[in-house]
Amino acid sequence: MQKGKRHHGSHETRAAILAAHLDRPMGVLGVAFRLVVLGQLLCAMESSTDYLAAIHEATMATITGSGITSTDAFSKSLQLVLAMYSVVSFATLAGSLGAFFLQSQVEGKRGVNASRH
Repeated sequence: MQKGKRHHGSHETRAAILAAHLDRPMGVLGVAFRLVVLGQLLCAMESSTDYLAAIHEATMATITGSGITSTDAFSKSLQLVLAMYSVVSFATLAGSLGAFFLQSQVEGKRGVNASRH
C-alpha cells in the first residue's frame, strides 16, 4: 500500500510541475488576448474609432484603473468591470504575499519551539 501512495504522490508532483510550467506563458497570453478582445469590443460598439487607441485605453483601464475617454453606456460598463478586475487582482496579489510572509513566520516559530524541546 505504501508503494501505491508513493506512486500517487509522484504523479501529483509531476502534474503540479507541469501545471506550473504551463501556467506562466498561458497566463500572459490569456491576459494579452483579453486586452485585445476588449479593444476590439470598444471598436465594434463604436465607442472608439481608432483600434490602437481602444487597445491602449482597455489596457490602461485594466492596469491602472484610469478612465476610458468615451462616454457611452458600453464603455462605462466596461470601465466598471475593468476597475473591479484590477482591484480583485491587486487584492489577490497582496493576500498571496501576506500569506507567504505569515507562513514563513509561523514556520520560523515552529523551528524555535522544536529546538527548545
